[in-house]
Amino acid sequence: MITTHGRRMRAGMIALAAIAVLAGAACTPSALAAVYRGGTVPLDVTVPPQTISYDFAGCQTTITTPAINLTGATATIPATTIDPTKRLITIPNVTVDIPPTSVTGVSAGIVCRGVQIGSVTFSMTIGGTGSTQSATLDTVTKVLTLTQSSLTLANSSIDISGVGSFPLPPITVTLPTVTLKF
Repeated sequence: MITTHGRRMRAGMIALAAIAVLAGAACTPSALAAVYRGGTVPLDVTVPPQTISYDFAGCQTTITTPAINLTGATATIPATTIDPTKRLITIPNVTVDIPPTSVTGVSAGIVCRGVQIGSVTFSMTIGGTGSTQSATLDTVTKVLTLTQSSLTLANSSIDISGVGSFPLPPITVTLPTVTLKF
């Protein structure tokens, strides 16, 4: 014969066991979740021509670059858990690395009070690292899309033939959207 006290004890034990099972289930990753180990992948990136203008001491300075093929650029994707039941997965903390790249055909011109003061064509060396604002993996098409990759080109210089190389302060640029097929 089970007493009222015994029933309460048994009900309490069953409730504790149910709570433990639910807590364990809530803390256990889904059996469907997959872990991507992360890694570094090559990027095929071409920055379109850029024109940058600014006022300096009452004069208009314009710098124009050609299209720049960033050969050797890579994206490093951190390890992440992927839920294959979701088509689009956001992956945080993707970084982009640009090795030193020579850019020829950069031009700069200065106009003061409507008069062309001068212009020069020169080469640049650029290189640096950055991160993406958004990295999204489409689990159906196996395409990773990097959106608004902001790069800080900390290793840049102007190279003028016969004169020398002049280091530049860090330059921040935004790359176009990049897609990678896995």
